[in-house]
Amino acid sequence: MNSNQILCRLCGSAAKVEFFTRILNRYDVTYYKCKDCELIQSEFPFWLQEAYEKAISILDTGIFLRNKDNVKKLTILLTDIQKQISKQNIGIMRLFQKVVPYQKKILDYGGGHGILVRLLRDVGFNCYWYDKYAKNDFAVGFEFDPDETYDTVLAFELFEHFENPKKDIKDILELAKPRIVIFSTLLYGNKTPKKNWWYYAFEAGQHIAFYNSKTLQSMEFFTEYSTFSLAENLHLMVRKDLKLNLNSLKRSLRKFETRFSTVRRLYNSKTFEDHIFLKHKIKDYSN
Repeated sequence: MNSNQILCRLCGSAAKVEFFTRILNRYDVTYYKCKDCELIQSEFPFWLQEAYEKAISILDTGIFLRNKDNVKKLTILLTDIQKQISKQNIGIMRLFQKVVPYQKKILDYGGGHGILVRLLRDVGFNCYWYDKYAKNDFAVGFEFDPDETYDTVLAFELFEHFENPKKDIKDILELAKPRIVIFSTLLYGNKTPKKNWWYYAFEAGQHIAFYNSKTLQSMEFFTEYSTFSLAENLHLMVRKDLKLNLNSLKRSLRKFETRFSTVRRLYNSKTFEDHIFLKHKIKDYSN
């Protein structure tokens, strides 16, 4: 490979130079685009240690607003997934069975400081935290357990950070072996965005991989999962033995703001329950 192309870190095909830019306002960096899967990726990201001196970029002023929105969307989405699974299990004769809450274990992979885990547990979801790099501040006591199984994995705001997307995606699937992965990343569409696209975030230096719908479909070639987009920034990987009605899931999210307060009533908040649990845990440590 010459300097004009590299091997795509997702599908292994040739990726050719797409543009040059400046990262962290100091490093001149080349970005490449794969001719097959169309992943846009940086050259080897030698600047990442500097970029991650703090787990969250100081430019990320919207982190709490996004987490609040994500909780609402996930509450609607997971409840509708549970409804579909219940219908498949009970058969057509009980098609209109009462809606039940999603009760299986959820793992927030790359959970950062634990904000999303805490907010989901406040709603009533059985959600747990995992992150190899960030400090767990808000979900202490509810960390990943390798002896447990997790039906759904969340991977929010991770895919654009992947240095080696194929390996990183496989790591997620192998760690928890979930039936469903719900992940977020903003797709760039059919054409490479101009360099002023806000999602590049060159100043922060943490976003190094960018996807479109063709890129997501290419993931099916090295996993046992089908990949679907519910919106331009919200996507599913679904194990191929599980059949979900994608159009129904899309419809369920269209009015997530207005539906959230109603659907939330299906759940019992774990806020106080977790307080008691942690209180006893602290007491056990002190004895």
